Amino acid sequence: MTDFTNKVTLITGGGCGLGRLLAQKMAAKGSHVVLWDIDNESLALTAREISSAGYRVTTYYCDVSDRHMVYGLAENVKKDVGKVDIIINNAGVVSGRPFLECTDEQLERTFSVNVLAHLWTVKAFLPDMVRTNSGHIVTVASAGG
Repeated sequence: MTDFTNKVTLITGGGCGLGRLLAQKMAAKGSHVVLWDIDNESLALTAREISSAGYRVTTYYCDVSDRHMVYGLAENVKKDVGKVDIIINNAGVVSGRPFLECTDEQLERTFSVNVLAHLWTVKAFLPDMVRTNSGHIVTVASAGG
C-alpha cells in the first residue's frame, strides 16, 4: 500500500513520541488518522498540530489494556469515521527496571499493554478487513518493552 489518500489509520499510543510522528506522517499522506491514547493532553496537542496543518484527525481516550474499552471504542470509530484500513499498534509501556526489580503489577501491566492490547485491537477491526479483503496491521515493538 502506497496510496493512503482517504484511508483510515488507527494509531494506538498516538498522542506522543513515535505515535505522534506516525500520525503526522500518515495524515500528510492523506490518511484520516484516528488516535487512541491514555494521555488526553498529548492527544489534544497532537490533534491540534494535525488539524491546523489541514489534515483529518479524530481522537479518543483509550486504555488499550481494557478489552471492553477497546471493543466499545472500536464500534464508535466505525460509526464516527468508518472502516479502519490500517491499524498501527504502537502503544507500549516499559518499566525501565531490571526484571527482578519489577513488581508483579508492573509485569502484568507490561503484558496487558504490550501484548494483549494488540490482540484486542486486531480482533475488533480484522473482521471488516477480511470481509473487504483489504487492510494492514502494523505492530510496533521494542526490546525494552
